[in-house]
Amino acid sequence: MIEPEPICVADTGSITADLIRRAGVPSLRINYDPGNVAWQTDRDPIDEFDEVAPLIANVHIKDYRPGPTWLPAGEGIIDYRAHFRALQRIGYQGPISLEPHMDGSAETTRACKNAFESLWEGA
Repeated sequence: MIEPEPICVADTGSITADLIRRAGVPSLRINYDPGNVAWQTDRDPIDEFDEVAPLIANVHIKDYRPGPTWLPAGEGIIDYRAHFRALQRIGYQGPISLEPHMDGSAETTRACKNAFESLWEGA
C-alpha cells in the first residue's frame, strides 16, 4: 500500500492513484488517509474519493485543522460523514485504523473512537 503523505511524491489521493495505475502492479493499493491529504492541501479531499475508491485497501481516521492540528474525526475541516457515506456506498469492508495523534492519552483515544462510531453510524 501507498499512503499519501505531504512529505512524499505521492502527497494526495489523486497523485497516488495515478502513480499506482502507472506502476501497473495489480496488487498495489492505497492506504486512504483524508487527514494526510487535508494536511497537504488545507481542504477536505472528498472530491478525489471516486478516483481513489477502487484502490482503497486500508483507512486511517484523524481530523485536521490548519496549523497543523490533529483532532478526533468531526472536529476539523474533513466532512467524515461524507467520507464514511462514500466508503459505505462502495461496500468497503476492510480495516479502519484510528490515528489519535493528538497526545496519545486514553481519554483522547476514547474520544477518537466515540467520534468515529457516531459519525460512521450517522453516515
